[in-house]
Amino acid sequence: MTNAEAEVRALVAEYPDATLVELSELLLQKTGNWVSRTALCRYLQKLGLNRKKKHGTVAKLEQKECKS
Repeated sequence: MTNAEAEVRALVAEYPDATLVELSELLLQKTGNWVSRTALCRYLQKLGLNRKKKHGTVAKLEQKECKS
């Protein structure tokens, strides 16, 4: 396991609900290395660490337009 892999795995374990942007910022604070959201997403996929979206609100259903 590389040092970067250990750092990323530790951050994901510590902040399981963090978004990719938040993880990128945490990685910057912890290591001093900035990683783009896209690169971090690809690296997490490579490590087999799936990310989930936060669902804080209910999605609006499309309303069909009714002509009277």
